[in-house]
Amino acid sequence: MVSTATPYRRASASSTTPEWASPMIALAEAISGGGGLPVAPTFRIVGTADAGVTPSESVVCVPASRIDWGDERAVAHLLADATVGLAPDRGTAGTGFKVLQYLAAGCIPLVQRSSPGAAYLADASAELLGLCLVDDFDVATVAAALDAIERHRSEQPSSFEGLVAECRGLARAWDVGQFCRHWLRAVGVGDPPDVVGSPDR
Repeated sequence: MVSTATPYRRASASSTTPEWASPMIALAEAISGGGGLPVAPTFRIVGTADAGVTPSESVVCVPASRIDWGDERAVAHLLADATVGLAPDRGTAGTGFKVLQYLAAGCIPLVQRSSPGAAYLADASAELLGLCLVDDFDVATVAAALDAIERHRSEQPSSFEGLVAECRGLARAWDVGQFCRHWLRAVGVGDPPDVVGSPDR
């Protein structure tokens, strides 16, 4: 997970594992060090190896061994002060789950359109989609998206709080949709055709 921090609250990029940490650290350092942003974000990269790369002061690493991934409260705490959650398309289902975690924490997820995680935004407003979806995850694209999110947060705080609430609502809707599916399957009815928030509908 990568987060960016003050004066954003912090920004998180995608929750990651040690093998994905190096490219995320490189992206974070490029943006925080020379991305040309008026306000340089701080990144928190969660799930790195215990030893190895030592990033700059603006890139904080949290080793995977210090995280109880089975404790949702502990994972949510790592995201609690984040403004943005970065979720590049890694070609795995885990990317989608990270987007759901970001939404539940009230983070604005930055998601590649090609990512499985984009499905969790199917019912998002046009305003939220305009901030969330990107075509690529290169330095210039991510830096521009972070700048747009921070400008929205600082210039339209009430609107931004509405988007944070919308993120949480999308996560809740998906959870309710999944509960409905499991219950209907259990009683032998099958799947409803239009469960709100289901990425596989």
